[in-house]
Amino acid sequence: MMERVDNVFHGQSNLVYVSMIIRSPRKSMVRKKVLLYLYKIYPQPSYLSEISKHIKIDASNVLGALKGMGKRYKKSKSLMELGRVEELKIDGFFIL
Repeated sequence: MMERVDNVFHGQSNLVYVSMIIRSPRKSMVRKKVLLYLYKIYPQPSYLSEISKHIKIDASNVLGALKGMGKRYKKSKSLMELGRVEELKIDGFFIL
């Protein structure tokens, strides 16, 4: 059973934040595919182009799911904003 926590996280209660984390991938097939692919290869990092190639989705849509992009992919529901994915900089390259 989930306990209600009234601490504030980015202006929202934790309960609202947790529900966004759970609901976000269900609302977007691209987010879901990106998350499942990264889960499958974990703990290995991956480049945007590699993710795009393996899940057969255009790189701009993958980027939108990861970071948010305009109206189509809200930044507040992106995988990075929700803490599901992080970006690393290794040897001058950004990888996920």
